[in-house]
Amino acid sequence: MRILSINCGSSSVRIAVHDAERGSLSEHARVSCSNVGKPAGRVRLRVSPSNQAENWTYKLETHSQAVHHLLYLLDREHCLEGVQAVGHRFVHDGGLFDGPVHIGPEQRSKLEGVANLAPLHMPASLVALEAANIRLRQIPHYAVFDTHFHKGMPRVAQNTGLPAAFLSPQVRRFGFHGLSCEYSVHWLRSNFADRFPSRLIVIHLGSGASATAVLDGDSVETTMGFTPISGIPMATRSGDIDFGAALHLADQAGMTVAELQSMLSERSGLCGLSGSSGDMADLLVQAPDDPVAQSAIEYFCYRAALKIAGLTASMRGLDAIVFTGGIGEGSATIRQSICRQLDHLGVELSDTAHEPLISSTNSRIGVYVVRCDENSIIARHVMKSQAEFANPA
Repeated sequence: MRILSINCGSSSVRIAVHDAERGSLSEHARVSCSNVGKPAGRVRLRVSPSNQAENWTYKLETHSQAVHHLLYLLDREHCLEGVQAVGHRFVHDGGLFDGPVHIGPEQRSKLEGVANLAPLHMPASLVALEAANIRLRQIPHYAVFDTHFHKGMPRVAQNTGLPAAFLSPQVRRFGFHGLSCEYSVHWLRSNFADRFPSRLIVIHLGSGASATAVLDGDSVETTMGFTPISGIPMATRSGDIDFGAALHLADQAGMTVAELQSMLSERSGLCGLSGSSGDMADLLVQAPDDPVAQSAIEYFCYRAALKIAGLTASMRGLDAIVFTGGIGEGSATIRQSICRQLDHLGVELSDTAHEPLISSTNSRIGVYVVRCDENSIIARHVMKSQAEFANPA
């Protein structure tokens, strides 16, 4: 069976084709586009068995255009032949689904109804679903959720401080970056089975950022809550903020709820703090000559370290940290800055070690770098869901 997986970020699209056989997956092709809507969009295609990458730079205006173009490239290489199911990453399930779900009209309507809970991601995923349905209409499409990994968190971790009358399965702390966390756990179990850490923190640092406490493979606490705005500051999202401050600013400026949401989602975080860019790569270049950019980086690393330290309480200790996501994987500078602020926990990085294990032999905490592969986790869930859909109990 061949499975297509589509992973839409706020300004990116990643599509992979996996062949599934006897419960195992092998990647056949992968194509991606970054900087959707910006002048210098980067498109990359890699097809097995050669695995040689082709790269282009041009502008793709919208997620719909990006998905159509990436599917065209895969079709050009005959990679869509034999596809029997499609999996779509959806960031938020709104508390409406217990796990991956076959998308019919009813499920699509429900997804549209909670799109405002993750405005940087959910609309893009819905657009991608529509685009993929045009080309692959006769096969089943599944929604796979970032929130699913956190479903088993203890009730105390799911609760909020709101009055009980407002709490429900749809109003609670959900947690996000679940597919990334699930891949990190899967990768560690596959590659370090003899020393799989009981008490693990996965910190995903990219355009979005969050940290998750994983106890014996299960999520027990995470830094994002009801929406993907909270927690660590991000590229354009504020991270944790005193809601009283937000209300005060909204009142003073006469902002509507939509305008306040836009400010917290699209003009805050690194972008707002630096006044120039939400891209960490840009800020690291600017920092030596720009104290404002340097201050934004310091705030980001400080808040990340603070969150990691706080999460240890949920597990009564810590055995290992995984850095993943674009920044977590790609920036040794950021990793070092965060880990220096965790030396009281016994975290020590090596000057000579190579990925994936980057902690020193003296470190009490193992520190790993894991290359995030959310698409493979989407494909795994689709493989299981397709089998259940084809053979209902």
